[in-house]
Amino acid sequence: MKNRIWILLLVMWLASSCNNYSAFPIDDEPKISVQNSLPGIWKVLNDTNAKDYILVQNNEDVYGGNELNYRHSEDLKDVWKIYLEKKENRKSAYYVTRMNLGGKNAQYRQWGGFMSVVNEDMFLNIYYANTVSLADKDSKSKYGYLLVRIIGFSAHRDTVSISVVSDETLKYLKSAKDVRQRVKSRLNDPGFYGDTMQLYKVSDYHSSLNGSIDVANK
Repeated sequence: MKNRIWILLLVMWLASSCNNYSAFPIDDEPKISVQNSLPGIWKVLNDTNAKDYILVQNNEDVYGGNELNYRHSEDLKDVWKIYLEKKENRKSAYYVTRMNLGGKNAQYRQWGGFMSVVNEDMFLNIYYANTVSLADKDSKSKYGYLLVRIIGFSAHRDTVSISVVSDETLKYLKSAKDVRQRVKSRLNDPGFYGDTMQLYKVSDYHSSLNGSIDVANK
């Protein structure tokens, strides 16, 4: 029951406004190319709906080779598109989609991110853009990063343990350097993270979001 409650809270937390985002990623620029073991279809162990899944894609899957896809609008504050204008950054980009309602609905779609290493621990910096309702004049849109620690893979790299950083002070930091220092100083502090989750890989397929729907629950 505890695992099911945590899964529900995690999904709600990722898909809605939260206080645990970081103003900056751990690194200003990525230093690690996409690892081949991560893209694919993953499911959360003991999920409340066995058909729900997480799709991890790479940049080629999402944008292809068309340069027009990388144009951005300053009016939209599209930080991720600006990041992708540097071609060298594209080989390091991941895209995470959570499919719920029996694996048919994109609860959050192709959130971009890249990997950082602190000491020998890997963290996925997921770009977070929560635009509030225009009717709520007292609220402001939030732009930043969710930090997910990759605790470890199984020997065959088909199971992974993760934990989401749950430090509310990260949004007040002034630079990626500050974020790295904060993560490093609390790296082994259990209070810095949420509960640990396990995901298992059901397929290496990742080329299309629509195509993943049929593959995930064959």
